[in-house]
Amino acid sequence: MAGEPPADVDRERERNPMPDGSGRSNGASPGVTALDAARLFGVHERTIRRAIGRGELEASKRGRSFQITPEALDRYRLRRADRARPRSARCSLPRSEPEVVPVASTLPPLAPPTSFVGRERDVATATALLGSGVRLLTLTGPGGVGKTRLAMAVAAAMRDRFPGGVHVVELAAVRNPTALLDAIAEEVEAIETRDQPLPAAVAARLASGPHLLVLDNFEHLRPAGPTVTALLAACPNLAVLVTSRLRLRLSPEHELPVPPLALPPTDDLPPEQFIAYGAIRLFVDRARAADGRFTLSCANGSTVAAVCRRLDGLPLALELAAARLRVLSPAALAVRLTDQLGLLSGGPADAPPRLRSMREAIAWSYDLLAEPEQALFRRLAVFAGGFTFEAAEGIVAVEAGPRQPGDTPSTLDRLTALLDAGLVRRVEADGAEPRFGLLEPVRQFGLEPLAASGDETAARDAHAAVFLALAERAEPFLLGPEQPLWFGRLEADLANLHAALDWLHERGDALRALRLAGALGLLWTWPPYLREGRARLEAVLAMPGTDAYPEPLAKARHAAGNVAHWQSDDAAAEAFFAAALAGWRDLGHDQDIAHALRSLASLALERGELDRAEGLLVECRPIFERLADTQGLGFVLMTLGLIASARDNHDAALHLHEASLAAWASVPGEGYTPGALANIGWEHLLRREPMAARDPYARVLEYARTEGDQRAYADAISGAAGIATARGDAVLAVHLFAAAAAIRDEIGVALRVTTQTQHDRLLTALRRRLGEVAFWTAWAQGGRMPTAAAAATAATLLQPPTPNPDGDALSGLTSRERDVLRLLAQGSSDKEIPAALSVSRRTASKHVSAILGKLGVPSRAAAAALAVRVGLVAA
Repeated sequence: MAGEPPADVDRERERNPMPDGSGRSNGASPGVTALDAARLFGVHERTIRRAIGRGELEASKRGRSFQITPEALDRYRLRRADRARPRSARCSLPRSEPEVVPVASTLPPLAPPTSFVGRERDVATATALLGSGVRLLTLTGPGGVGKTRLAMAVAAAMRDRFPGGVHVVELAAVRNPTALLDAIAEEVEAIETRDQPLPAAVAARLASGPHLLVLDNFEHLRPAGPTVTALLAACPNLAVLVTSRLRLRLSPEHELPVPPLALPPTDDLPPEQFIAYGAIRLFVDRARAADGRFTLSCANGSTVAAVCRRLDGLPLALELAAARLRVLSPAALAVRLTDQLGLLSGGPADAPPRLRSMREAIAWSYDLLAEPEQALFRRLAVFAGGFTFEAAEGIVAVEAGPRQPGDTPSTLDRLTALLDAGLVRRVEADGAEPRFGLLEPVRQFGLEPLAASGDETAARDAHAAVFLALAERAEPFLLGPEQPLWFGRLEADLANLHAALDWLHERGDALRALRLAGALGLLWTWPPYLREGRARLEAVLAMPGTDAYPEPLAKARHAAGNVAHWQSDDAAAEAFFAAALAGWRDLGHDQDIAHALRSLASLALERGELDRAEGLLVECRPIFERLADTQGLGFVLMTLGLIASARDNHDAALHLHEASLAAWASVPGEGYTPGALANIGWEHLLRREPMAARDPYARVLEYARTEGDQRAYADAISGAAGIATARGDAVLAVHLFAAAAAIRDEIGVALRVTTQTQHDRLLTALRRRLGEVAFWTAWAQGGRMPTAAAAATAATLLQPPTPNPDGDALSGLTSRERDVLRLLAQGSSDKEIPAALSVSRRTASKHVSAILGKLGVPSRAAAAALAVRVGLVAA
């Protein structure tokens, strides 16, 4: 056989006889050189050197030359002879099918030892690409994401399309890029000879019939990438499927990132819906392997989903975590995920060492990075919940140590390298600015070398500075037309903002902690953040040394008061507002003094202290008017309207709420409009004008749907409940009142005391109408209504009635004329109407004449009848 010269070896021994019979002579070389061995076997010298480098041929080094003993040559000859035989002849298990392809496939015909789940779409995408003519497809992703398993599934699915052979080359153990071609040659049974160099031998073996070459774990051999390109050029029927944590950066390369497994959108689904998601299916499958009694149930489904979410759907992490269920319950496992690297270890003994623990899997990628890239990766680990490129630049701008231009690659280049390595991923975002993130196990790994580097304090200080700047930059826009944009930016980085505040608290940095907490004050009045914001504000206010910073201290106190007020904790709110007011008075800040007075007035109103509330508003109103603060003035008018309503002066209340809406109309943005509209709608209901209440509540519901505002949903649904009450549909009214109450309970927002008292009157009447059993049955049913269903029902009630001539005529009346018409319809006399409206009889008579003319009716009685007919007042 070519390349097999045992006789030449014997003749070489005869030419160099050795006394001990081994061919070694006294005083001569202990063996032959690599060049001599190459001549004996009829191959190039580099083939012998590669065999030495791979450990296939034992040799010792003397000077610059290798020395090879005859015994080592014999063993190497036997290995080459074994390699030269067909694989079917070497296999100890007979094949079930005859060999029909020129080169045997190295893909095992048996199914993998564990199930392969959640990758159906990825397999379909990869097979479609290879089937469409892509010749170099690289599956990229972080360690443990399942690239190898996916590649094997793709190769198995493509076997019929590559009759020449499907060949898998495992490269993890190949350390030297120059050995790539040798590893491929080993798999395709190509042998180098004196007449045929190794590249030509490999190309010859892959020339016939379409072949698929799978190169697994390529990331550490990227310098050998041109070898792959050369093979593709030499073998037109060859396709290459690569798995790598890094892109190869080759011209024919088509990259297919392998994402983590799919996660459910929420942790609150029934088990039969959970199991449709790949991450849940894999976890459950491996959990059953660990404990045959494990089942996914309503009792543990949410916990399992939360565990899978904490692990970011990373398959290796899911498998290692599920194996812990031999000892831990899902709930106990979830608690221990704060130390993922310690928990996620102890993988199968037959797995490669780098895949037996998450720490080793990530370390493999980390060790491939250059030091500047490692330094950036360590710093990026301080981010929580993702980051923008601007934020990444911010935390490297103050890297420890002196630095000259050109000393290190740019942040852009280093971040790109980390993306290529799979240690950072681009996160899909709704905004125009892309966001990046680290999988949670990867982030926890990065914190370990960060702490060891001595750079952690500087990195966390830089992180806090970045997000303090973001919060203070956003604050002026949180009440303007750009409110949705800036709220969205803050919400996207909420985890980072909280992490920054935690760090400042831990460092005892009272000044920056107060500034950050105060800047986030308005965000924390949003219903989903009330509880979190309250706890964080109180923690900051309790820090030592805050008294040294009176201005940010007063601001943080006022923010805490606002949050407590929204939570209906009036005692705490009053204490915070009073302390803030004292601070503002000391500083002489008139505008802030006025806002604190207005806040205290709201609290007095909640306590039923109507006169005190009015007195505080009288003090602050001139300040707002002098400073042309229409936002503050709007709050004063609203609060005066609530006071009037509490005094059952609903005419005055309606006019004040309409005035507050007008004031806020000049404030950019819609932040206060829904509340003013809800107040107007509620006053119409209290005035027994359900038709007039529809439009303002419909606008509130539209806002709720557009912005996802749960508080606005509750207000609109309550308004619809009031309309249902006026229509006499008691059961529907109870359903909607209960649904609105459930939303408020969920977000931690209660009705104002005065408004709650008015609600209670309506509910008491409904209880009398329905009876106790029917009322509480309807209440329980309504409390279980999903928000979307309650909103859809409310929308039906809030639709405008079918247009009719009477309604069109009524729409032309002014607010004052509608008041006069309502009094007419209620039977008020000519003396009672001006007295009720505090106008002269002459003015009242003018309004009556205008009403008759606009409605086109001949008399007051006809006008009153029309008002009843169109629902301006109840019959």
